[in-house]
Amino acid sequence: MPTERRGKPPNIKYGTSLLHEYHNITMKRHYILPFCIVALCAILLTACKSKQQTVTALPSWLQEQVVSLDQRYSVITLYELDGESYYALFCRGPRQSYDMNRTTIYDANGNIYMTLGGLKKKTEQEAYFFTNAIDKGIIWKSETARQEDQEKSDSSL
Repeated sequence: MPTERRGKPPNIKYGTSLLHEYHNITMKRHYILPFCIVALCAILLTACKSKQQTVTALPSWLQEQVVSLDQRYSVITLYELDGESYYALFCRGPRQSYDMNRTTIYDANGNIYMTLGGLKKKTEQEAYFFTNAIDKGIIWKSETARQEDQEKSDSSL
């Protein structure tokens, strides 16, 4: 009486090719996830870098001011209003003073457009500017500002 084989398919090659197909599909899945993660990181990194510019991109009149501002908390933000560039220079003043926080906004040529802070009322010019201006992001921070921001981020972890 002939013995029956149970549990194995009659064609071993067919079973082997299925195993290879399963292995290939599984390996493709393993490559897709890391690729997607790398692509997402690259997109996010590009988006973050587009908001920040280097000091060399600052106009020459602003680069001269930056040299004297590095020892105090200062930040420069780029705005665009009606197709023109404006630079908001925020400087933290001495503690316990009326001018503790002062922001001066300059036009692209270095002329003062307006000054914020201190003891004064808000003007229509300020309202128009902050309603219509597009914030292009921070383009420069003083060393003091970078250190304080780093300490804040370290303490929040």
